[in-house]
Amino acid sequence: MERALHFAIHEKWEEFKKEISHTPHSNWKPSEYISWLILELEMNITIREIQIRVAHHMIEPNMRADNSTVRNIVMQLNMGEGKTSVILPMLAVYLSSSNSSLSRIIVLKSLFPTNYQSLRYKLGGLINRRIFPFACRRDMIFQNEQINQIFERFKHGLRNCDVILTSPEDILSFDLLTIDKCRRNEFDAGRSMLNIQRWSRKYVRDILDESDEILHVKYQLVYTVGDQQQVDGGAERWKTIEAILELVKKHADDISKCFSEHIYYKSSERKKVNSSVENLIGKFSHLDIELFLIIRGLLSSEVLLVAFKKRHRVNYGVNPSLSFNRLMAVPFRAKDVVADRTEFGHPDVALVLTQLSYYYSGLSDLQLSECFKHLNEQETDPASTYDQWILYEGENNVPQNIKQWNGVNLQDYHQLTVYLFPTFRQNMIVINYFLNHFVFPREAKQFPFKLVASAWDLSSSLRSKIITGFSGTNDTQLLLPVDIRQDDLPELQKTDAIVVNNLLQSENENYQPILINEKSENILKQMISYKDTINVILDVGALFIDRTNREIAIEWLKLSDKNKIDYVVYFDTDSIIVCDRQCHDSPFVTSPASERLNRCIFYLDEIHTRGTDFKFPRGFKAALTLGNGLTKDRFVQACMRMRKLGNGHSLTFWSSYEVHQQIQILKKKFLITNKAEYDKCLVNLIDILRWVYENTQQSTWDGLHHWSSQSLNFQRKISAFQRIDWNDNQQKFTDIIMKDLSNECCEPEIIELISLYGASKKLQTLFEIHHNLYEHAHHHRLSKEIKDAVLKRLTDYGGTKQRLSQLLDEEQQRELERELEEERQLERPPPVKPCEPILHEEINRLCDIRSNTMNLSKYPNVFRHLPYAFTDTTFFNDCQADRWQDNFWVSTEFQRVIATTGESLNPFLRPPRWIMPRVKRIQSIFVNTPTLTVPPLIELPADAISFFIPLDWLVQLFIFNGNLYFENVDEQTAYCQCLSLCPKLRTKVEEEAFQEGWIAVDGFVRCAEHHQFLNMNKVRFRCNLLKFVKQILENRNNSHAPVTSHVGSIILNSSKLI
Repeated sequence: MERALHFAIHEKWEEFKKEISHTPHSNWKPSEYISWLILELEMNITIREIQIRVAHHMIEPNMRADNSTVRNIVMQLNMGEGKTSVILPMLAVYLSSSNSSLSRIIVLKSLFPTNYQSLRYKLGGLINRRIFPFACRRDMIFQNEQINQIFERFKHGLRNCDVILTSPEDILSFDLLTIDKCRRNEFDAGRSMLNIQRWSRKYVRDILDESDEILHVKYQLVYTVGDQQQVDGGAERWKTIEAILELVKKHADDISKCFSEHIYYKSSERKKVNSSVENLIGKFSHLDIELFLIIRGLLSSEVLLVAFKKRHRVNYGVNPSLSFNRLMAVPFRAKDVVADRTEFGHPDVALVLTQLSYYYSGLSDLQLSECFKHLNEQETDPASTYDQWILYEGENNVPQNIKQWNGVNLQDYHQLTVYLFPTFRQNMIVINYFLNHFVFPREAKQFPFKLVASAWDLSSSLRSKIITGFSGTNDTQLLLPVDIRQDDLPELQKTDAIVVNNLLQSENENYQPILINEKSENILKQMISYKDTINVILDVGALFIDRTNREIAIEWLKLSDKNKIDYVVYFDTDSIIVCDRQCHDSPFVTSPASERLNRCIFYLDEIHTRGTDFKFPRGFKAALTLGNGLTKDRFVQACMRMRKLGNGHSLTFWSSYEVHQQIQILKKKFLITNKAEYDKCLVNLIDILRWVYENTQQSTWDGLHHWSSQSLNFQRKISAFQRIDWNDNQQKFTDIIMKDLSNECCEPEIIELISLYGASKKLQTLFEIHHNLYEHAHHHRLSKEIKDAVLKRLTDYGGTKQRLSQLLDEEQQRELERELEEERQLERPPPVKPCEPILHEEINRLCDIRSNTMNLSKYPNVFRHLPYAFTDTTFFNDCQADRWQDNFWVSTEFQRVIATTGESLNPFLRPPRWIMPRVKRIQSIFVNTPTLTVPPLIELPADAISFFIPLDWLVQLFIFNGNLYFENVDEQTAYCQCLSLCPKLRTKVEEEAFQEGWIAVDGFVRCAEHHQFLNMNKVRFRCNLLKFVKQILENRNNSHAPVTSHVGSIILNSSKLI
């Protein structure tokens, strides 16, 4: 009654009517739900009838006859009906009221702080319930002690009716970390974590807030496993992309002029040929085949098409945060909103989008400084490289004082900031230089194996307690895992119809297309000059992407009527900011503007057209932008920011040029189908909704492919856990069980180019694709119920539409395709612990020239032959350990780097820094480093005697050290003979041998008789060592060998440069 009087006094009649229309406690008895009554007092609210019905339904869902085996449910409740603010605390307090259930609320990571504060305020007072936040990441310390503390806290929470608050990332990370502990042979920790999982399956009751986002089909968490390695194809992979993008730039202008309105595609009429590349193997070098595969992936597999469909700063970009130490492009959730800890799953999509990001944004001053520093200090001919940059820029566009490299002074701050940086910031060649030296070699890495978790793991039916969730939409119900279903209350099933009915009111029949490539300022001017005053911009289509939120807001305020508008409201990250006419910013809550909304205009960027709630005055009109791919959920969410839509609020719609074309095409198609007259100029609300539903249908169809693939991954994991009886508290988790579990859960990653792009492809329906995948997964013990449910849904909703898919042979038992649209939250291995250094006494004796000569083979704990350096790396099996010079030694300390067990030492292979020759009696060379030269800062004694290493020994050290360049032809010749290589340019005799097949395409000569014929008298490695040499070069140089280097040309092009 007090609230009703308050609304009446302040003449808030709509709120007054809504308040008096509800009868308190009409469908529940406070005496039976004491905690809810206390909650009403604590929050000063009256729980509505619909909120009670929703809460009851989520506490104990009504089982439907057609889905009797699916107990887990999600349901839809309209936006603004108190899902998070009222129903969530009601469920938390009720479900944790006994010692048989521990409430666990799962919220989006981005909403975790807000939800935590809200629940503490509502449940921590009179109700006296503690909120226990649970977090888990791979880089956190999870030893047995910490794990047992967590377990005790869980059990304490059950006894004291506490509530756990967590996020989907934390739950899935705990599951994957359990498997990872088993994989690392940390069995005590793994055993404790499995005990927690068994306990949780029995007692934990999950509630999902914003279930549509939590169970989103594109969400998956990936733990990388194995040795980090460069992407297959190495530098040629991104250099090929750079070359193709250069061609795109070269021809884009002509194409846009020729096809200013539409670009038509006509299928090739050439005779079809076998699309497999298997018939090319043996006819071309390995490098040539790699190039074919890269180009095929970019063009035939539509990598470029997928990349170009995405919008910079809206769908992808480089994370600007200083705490994010990666420079490659990552997915964006909305304009300038980075998807937290998420990366693109497909390597070539990531490479293309990274290059596009820098082409659009240019290089920063710091990045340009790195380029010029590297050019000055590392390049052998910096002037030649600089000339290429100038040539690309065009000499007429370059200031006179920096046209020559010798005119550049990197110490001159004025020249750098006024001339150099502005000139080269957008230079494509310079950007490529930066990416090729500072980004791709360091970050274009892959791992051979992975552990994967998805929404299927969150909704598993293996738990004893049911899982319930709610959101403001039911658009994603076809993409829910089969263990959870949409189950709306009958009285709420009309929610969508109410929203659409409100949209179709005549006052919303306003549509304005925007010209192609229109700038933000021009769009604002059009909105200002619109016939009706626009008070709110709902930029769900992200049309204002050339400026920041603040810049857009200030510009709009400047253009608006000073007599009517005093403030503009916008979002800075997640903070609501008010800016006045003097351009002074202040928080919205404490600003006078919060009480004078009628004097404000509001700019809501894409991400904040969902989840925000402003009490806009009656009569407000909003401009809602339409961007490419806008789905019904996002569209409706944006529309419903105008809470009084259809009753005091109204909308106008503004579309990009691209969207306008799409709407027109759809309208024409519809009218032709229905034999109606086509009016090209007029677009109405029905046309907009048709376009929105078409996008939604396409999004669902695309999602079904991800959804089906995740079902298979989920079942593989279920199969791995079949040896564990979760209901048997007495079952012991033995080391063998845990090791087998980790092995079966670990999935191979697709990293080879031949696997990605080498197989034949054909068009298939979703049902055909996944039916084949299930058939080839017969070695897994898959659930027939899940398989049947998945295939039935694909039959019912997959339709006859087809997509390109690789053909699977009988021997192929896993999916060979990497999803182009895949995004994944990636958890890399945590940092390792370094070893404590040890200086052996034998090393001191060796360095003492007065001591007796040592026989190093008698001290195996201190000295080992050179190949011992590769122990515990993936290089060891390929290094041909018995073929190296037997008087090369390393210390065991040289190989011992990290204390963490179970880790590959690939990233920790020490670079040699010193060479110590022994020239007494038992002549040996002791190698405990590899520059093979004395550092220039160390002064040599006057009586020092130089020791010259024989050339055939020296080139073995070149191989070990990953050297890229030779000083003379003799070194090059010795290097090739050592590896049994006969590269081009060849003599007439060598060319005849090549034609006879004695010399392979890569230059390797296998037969000993052919060695004699070709005068190759210094061959040491009889088997082809090129794979090993490439790996060592990558490891030593943190990059693939450049083709322009002496060694790179030999191993990649089979060609000598000197």
